Amino acid sequence: MEQRAKFALVNSELAKFREVIKQGHKDKYAIRTVSGFMLRNGVQGVYPDFTIDYSKINVASGPLPGVSDVIATPDLATTLVNLSWDTTIGVLGVAGSETDILNIDNIKS
Repeated sequence: MEQRAKFALVNSELAKFREVIKQGHKDKYAIRTVSGFMLRNGVQGVYPDFTIDYSKINVASGPLPGVSDVIATPDLATTLVNLSWDTTIGVLGVAGSETDILNIDNIKS
């Protein structure tokens, strides 16, 4: 029963990310690989109160395409820079969320 509950939770939660995972891995076995990893490492709690650690979902491997048309606006009152861009996720055609986390890497001026 415990393993069934874990399996059901992982499958239902990863279903939300299925298209992103398929696009991000470019591997026909990506869903199986990510599901297996999540079963072993991403399920927390004690039966029957399992939860998913979303930080462990590997939605992509290898390099990802960057965003285009980034607008950087300096805030003259502080040392902050405001960034904006098109948040539409190409493969899904939906916008990102205001709670998405941004990772800035390899900045070129």
